[in-house]
Amino acid sequence: MGGTIENKDQRVLKLATQAKRFYEGHDPGHDWNHILRVKKLATQMQRALKADEAILMPAVILHDMVNLPKNDPNSSLSSEKSSKEAYKLLKDCSFNNEEISRISIVIRQHSYSRGEIPSSLEAEILQDADRLDALGGIGVLRCASVATALGSLFYHESDPWGKKRDLNDRKFMLDHYTVKLFKLPETMNTDWAKKEALKRVSFMKQFLVQIETEIGY
Repeated sequence: MGGTIENKDQRVLKLATQAKRFYEGHDPGHDWNHILRVKKLATQMQRALKADEAILMPAVILHDMVNLPKNDPNSSLSSEKSSKEAYKLLKDCSFNNEEISRISIVIRQHSYSRGEIPSSLEAEILQDADRLDALGGIGVLRCASVATALGSLFYHESDPWGKKRDLNDRKFMLDHYTVKLFKLPETMNTDWAKKEALKRVSFMKQFLVQIETEIGY
């Protein structure tokens, strides 16, 4: 990837140059490296499923322009705010009104917390690619990063796996694997993403086996 966006459409290259500054200061799960990882996944799905690259790639680049913290009461509005912020950049980069409308919808619908059902193949792909980035090796890093930002503990002192208590992923990082992350494969829209999600979850389960060995429970 090399830290850059590669695309034959000069509008997309200009858009990436202008958008990159919006990701400065974002947490590691939503920074420019996240955009590059999502772009890699989205490109693979776009080619396999014949999605519209001219709509999908701008949406990938702009989908996290606004990223409110997980504990912000308005966190679920991040994708809607991003879609609105995207308008001026898309205009400046010569996208027409129809393209801007379609791209904005894809951005808005990608959000997990918003819970909106994608209305196009491009929206399905962005939603899937974004969720895939929460799994696997990167998913382990992101989970720890978010837990640290929220002030969570790694695990409950006497019951790390929640066998005799209600799970609480706001207080304990390991709970988040069961509460959310291991459920993500079933939320994927495309078969491509479901297969990749299961591979990544398999790795994460092996990681937890190692954790169990280390903490002695």
